[in-house]
Amino acid sequence: MAILGALREEIAGIRGAMTLGEQARWGKADVWTGTWNGIPVVLMRTGIGGSRAVEGLSRLLDH
Repeated sequence: MAILGALREEIAGIRGAMTLGEQARWGKADVWTGTWNGIPVVLMRTGIGGSRAVEGLSRLLDH
C-alpha cells in the first residue's frame, strides 16, 4: 500500500502508527517504508502542490 500526503500534519498519524523500516529522500519527497497493522506500507510526504504530488507518484511507480 502507498500513502501520499503533502504536509507533515497530514501523515503524522499514520507515520506514528507505523513500524518504520527505512527512510529515504526521492527528489523533493520524503519516503518511509514499514508496516501498519501488519500491512507493508510506503508513506510519502510530497510537499504542497499538484506538480509535487505527480512527481512523487511518478517516482513511486518507477521504483
